[in-house]
Amino acid sequence: MPSEKTRFLIVGGGLAGLLLAWQLRNEDLLVLGGTSIPPASDVSAGVLNPITGSRLTLMDDFDEYRDAARRIYREIPAGDQHYFDTSIRRYFLNELEMEFYEKHNHTAKYERWLGERFEPGVPGPAGDDPLGSFTIHGVGRVEPVPILDSIRKELGDRYRAADANWERFSERDDALRLNDIEARSIVTCEGVANLTNPFFRWLPFRPLHGETLTVHLPEVSDFPEIIHHRKWAISLGDQRFRIGATYRKEYTGTEGLAAAQELPPFEPSTEGRSELMAACRKIFSLQSDPTILEHRSGVRPSTRDRVPYFGPHPTQRNLYIANGLGSKGALYAPRLTERLAHHLTDGSPLPPETLPSRMIRRGFEPAP
Repeated sequence: MPSEKTRFLIVGGGLAGLLLAWQLRNEDLLVLGGTSIPPASDVSAGVLNPITGSRLTLMDDFDEYRDAARRIYREIPAGDQHYFDTSIRRYFLNELEMEFYEKHNHTAKYERWLGERFEPGVPGPAGDDPLGSFTIHGVGRVEPVPILDSIRKELGDRYRAADANWERFSERDDALRLNDIEARSIVTCEGVANLTNPFFRWLPFRPLHGETLTVHLPEVSDFPEIIHHRKWAISLGDQRFRIGATYRKEYTGTEGLAAAQELPPFEPSTEGRSELMAACRKIFSLQSDPTILEHRSGVRPSTRDRVPYFGPHPTQRNLYIANGLGSKGALYAPRLTERLAHHLTDGSPLPPETLPSRMIRRGFEPAP
């Protein structure tokens, strides 16, 4: 049977794969979206946050990524219904966070981002408030699932719900062949399934399993901002709230070619459910468990240095990777896929810090 032919073949149906397909939608392309592994975007809170960690660290290039995300998400059909400019009401968990708030507050670097400090007991969404809270401005939030559904609909029959069979990969002249599809370039965006990819599994990954709950809380009023109280709490309207996420390390101590090729478990766990239920009760000072509407689970493809892999294979021609977005996929994916799309079509340079070849200097070599 003759092969189908395309210029670009994208392998993966999560944020990286489908946003890259959106960037290349006017090109000749096909997408193998996969069926066996849920994308990490299924459990993403979709929060674009400039300030993270107990030291309240400000991401230096946040504006570049947030602005690209706002523009790109909103240009997708119905995207303006699923991207929101918002703020975070973050509750102090310890004195260290309070010290760093006072250190950074009113400094030139932070003045656009850090907002008012609230003393304990000032009315707010959270009932548990022993140390007070503060506001973070300039935040974005996106609902990834309907955004990706919209892209699949736009792609039509160019999107295939099929897994890649890398055992049937071959190369001839200037074309690569996978799943009986002949392509000039292939971009792998397989998330944690990269552990079984023969061309890129040499790259070190440290997967993080995550879970979220959607609950109904008739005793809690809807709120416009995002709550950060060790866990995220997001109001979805009609007194429905999403709580997340858990972080369970699936890293076994070996990386690259030495890592096991078995994929970590993706199923929701009783431990994750209990952790999120406890967080929900604490945040909202509940006396009983809420009604669970949905329990989601997925594995984030985090990298060794927490920087995504976007770029060409060091030795295999016309083979690329877009992966390793970790827990910041909603923020990183729009800008990085845009840059990769320009590189693929006009040769524009990629950020050197995202190139997979950087790991060769750290002792990780591609398989022969």
